[in-house]
Amino acid sequence: INLHLASTVHVLLACCRLQRQKEESLASAKEKRARVRVADREAQRALAQFDGVVLNALREAQTTLATYGEDEARLTSLRKAAEGSRIAADQLARLRQAGRAAAPAELGSRANFLGATLREQTGREAVVQDQVSLFMALGGSW
Repeated sequence: INLHLASTVHVLLACCRLQRQKEESLASAKEKRARVRVADREAQRALAQFDGVVLNALREAQTTLATYGEDEARLTSLRKAAEGSRIAADQLARLRQAGRAAAPAELGSRANFLGATLREQTGREAVVQDQVSLFMALGGSW
């Protein structure tokens, strides 16, 4: 009987140890799953933040590219205007040399040409600044 009792106690103790290990294992598994869920949420947050950065960069590049295109078109118009002013000034200079135009008219024509040239130069500066901004938007700001 003592042998049987000792054997039964031994089995009961082994069962208790197994139950405790099972409970510890389950608790450990729950902790691990919780850590995985936290890590997953952090990864999702990091991805969302990255997506936001990429979208902002694309938006900036798109806006800068649109501005660059508009300034390029404006520069083309300014070049044509400056060229037209130069032609008009040259024609008035020839007419004045031939005695068919007055000096104030020629001076006014030259002033218009200089103003158009200044506006063209300002347009070129805007295009160069747009090129720098576009470069920054495409890679320099990352």
